[in-house]
Amino acid sequence: MSILNVFALPLRKPAATVAGLRSIPFACSKSTFSVSTSSPLAEAADAVTLIEKEEKVQGNDVEGLSIDGAGFNGPVLRELTDPNGLNLDVTVPPPEMQSRVTFGPERFTLTVINKNVSELRCPNGQTTCKRNKHKHSDRYEFAASQCSKCPLRKECLENPETKRGRTVIKNDYEVEYERVKQKATTPEYAVVRREHGKVERKLGELARHHGNRLARYRGIVKTLVQSLLTALVVNVSG
Repeated sequence: MSILNVFALPLRKPAATVAGLRSIPFACSKSTFSVSTSSPLAEAADAVTLIEKEEKVQGNDVEGLSIDGAGFNGPVLRELTDPNGLNLDVTVPPPEMQSRVTFGPERFTLTVINKNVSELRCPNGQTTCKRNKHKHSDRYEFAASQCSKCPLRKECLENPETKRGRTVIKNDYEVEYERVKQKATTPEYAVVRREHGKVERKLGELARHHGNRLARYRGIVKTLVQSLLTALVVNVSG
């Protein structure tokens, strides 16, 4: 493992009680990066910035990224995997999904007609354009008349006796999420996740046993020196 970059974030405490800065190691293994930051939300948000700086400053062409469950984030996944952008092979563990006996959103086919109009087709061939836009998803509604005599009611509706039509939520990042889920079933995924654990243990050692959770001195430069020297000692010692 080699420590390539170290960032620091202020502790989330009142200014009068802040005693130092939290350091965030950024570690890599060959051309696939493993990222660890101070919090799950920061990890997802900082991954793009860290990769961009690594490629720009170090001149490395990063091919892949292994990130914890916080990376299961639609906007971040899209930016990391964009063929016209970073174009990374991202490895992230998908969350455990509750099993369902009815048709999931993936069974409904979405057709984009124009910027403002989309059509959703159900497994029985019924269509609807009625939708409510949310931040990262669209909620589509089928009319009760479309579902009332459907032969697939038991497979589609959680309550087949309802007089309402089916509602379906299509996430804007469904493609990215599905790609992550599919990759989690491959042998390559298992190999990368085993390697990820080795990096995480080293980062844990830095934080728990070598005082790298908090900076000893104020200032990013001093924090950088502390983290680099600590990482050097840990790497040399095995």
